[in-house]
Amino acid sequence: MKVEPSPGWVEGLNLFVAVLMMPGNRKSAVFKRMISPLQAWEEELQQASVDEIAEASTRARIATARADKLAAKASATDADPDAADEAVAARAAADRLRVPTKPRVLASDATPEVLAQLLYENGGRLALMSEEGGVFDQMAGRYSSGQPNLDVYLQGYSNTPLLVDRKGHEEQRVDEPALTIGLAVQPEVMRAARENNVFQGRGLIDRFISARPPSLLGERDHHLARRIASDPVTKQAEDRYNQRFLVLLRSIGMGPTVLPFAPDAGDRLDGWTQDLEPRLRGDLEGLAGWISKLYGNCARVAGLLHVARTYDSGWEGPVDLEDLEAAIAIAEYLLQHAMGELGGAGGTEEAAAAARVLEWLRTEVTAPSVTRREVQTKHRRKMGFPSTAEDFDRIMDLLAEQGWVALLPEPTQRGRGGQVVRWALHPELMGSAG
Repeated sequence: MKVEPSPGWVEGLNLFVAVLMMPGNRKSAVFKRMISPLQAWEEELQQASVDEIAEASTRARIATARADKLAAKASATDADPDAADEAVAARAAADRLRVPTKPRVLASDATPEVLAQLLYENGGRLALMSEEGGVFDQMAGRYSSGQPNLDVYLQGYSNTPLLVDRKGHEEQRVDEPALTIGLAVQPEVMRAARENNVFQGRGLIDRFISARPPSLLGERDHHLARRIASDPVTKQAEDRYNQRFLVLLRSIGMGPTVLPFAPDAGDRLDGWTQDLEPRLRGDLEGLAGWISKLYGNCARVAGLLHVARTYDSGWEGPVDLEDLEAAIAIAEYLLQHAMGELGGAGGTEEAAAAARVLEWLRTEVTAPSVTRREVQTKHRRKMGFPSTAEDFDRIMDLLAEQGWVALLPEPTQRGRGGQVVRWALHPELMGSAG
């Protein structure tokens, strides 16, 4: 299924998503519950395919045995002249038989080559879901050739034809692959992926939408064991989530293949993108590639919201303005996270330094504010450019533009202009330092 925000602009509904969380936040437990409907659906598909696979396998063995027998007969010295033709026809018939593989919906630890094969065997649809950082190692080719093989990811995102080459086998083609990726990883995993020149050069990381929720570490009460063991989601809510998710999964292929946008929704999306576009030469210059993908990701999210909202009515009607407004709100939220994680005006030395300072504020600072001297003392030797007071002020100004810090003048103390230069921290930063 796809969406069409405007004539000729078509997007798939698959997403690449990464949630960034520090250790100790129970991401594995939450992740497991989130994907449980997918696991249940995969099991349903596999159970339903048992008889079909058994029948096809039996017929293939019979056809192969018959072809072998006819080949042996045709090889005899007194063979009938027509025996060779019969043996060739039998072998061709046996080779045409295809034994379906056990259906797969999920993968968590697979090389690019295995992913491509799974997409081919499962109608071009697959979800790569993991709460570990090994996915990026697989992308980089660490466990195969040592060379990044990104085609399956890039084409799986954009739904463009994928050719699967297998040694000793004929070429296999997936016309419209749709690969979904969902990761819950530590921030440093994503940071290392961003620093991979091949990933960056081919635009892999720009396809990911990511967020870093506030950490709960340091805010849990003294009944820690009970709090961790408690269930913050009611059984009713969890059952509703699982049931709705399964209904959606079971109805794949039953609705329209392309969801158009309502005219007012299309106009609104066009206006939102036009508002962002001039900023790509200003405060968002370093995020140009990511934001170019964000436009399409916003349309994809709107389509997904429409499908989720109309799951019980066959997804009739276009994606409306309500769905798009919700998607834009999500996109704006993601943009704020990207500005923080990527340094906002990324691509400059100040931006790279700002990203390092922001990570320090998140993970080490527990006070409600920091001074210029504290920032300088911690980072003076880590900066890749002259670390004067003015340099650090520009870095903090950049973080202030993004809303992470705010300048707090203290006129009664000595410092620049008679003041100690101090910045207050956003409450989210104060809550995340562990």
